[in-house]
Amino acid sequence: MEKNTWSVVDNAINFNSPQGAGIQTAQNVINAGASIVISGHLGPKAYRVLTSADVNVYTASNMKVSDAITAFKEGRLNKLTGPDVEGHW
Repeated sequence: MEKNTWSVVDNAINFNSPQGAGIQTAQNVINAGASIVISGHLGPKAYRVLTSADVNVYTASNMKVSDAITAFKEGRLNKLTGPDVEGHW
């Protein structure tokens, strides 16, 4: 955030996975070195994996990525204190 840069982590391999997609995606995010995640929704397993690695998770729905980043910088996003959807929703 300090440098106002971002990167994309390819998640195509996990996108259509019938099982474990949240855990695998969360591990990819951790391996990429992220300290925060801004997501539309987060299930219980992904939430547990991310927070156990001290990754802070925020929710942003129905907005462009640039708007979500601006909202985060302005403190307008809600930090999740638990998953906001059930597994396999």
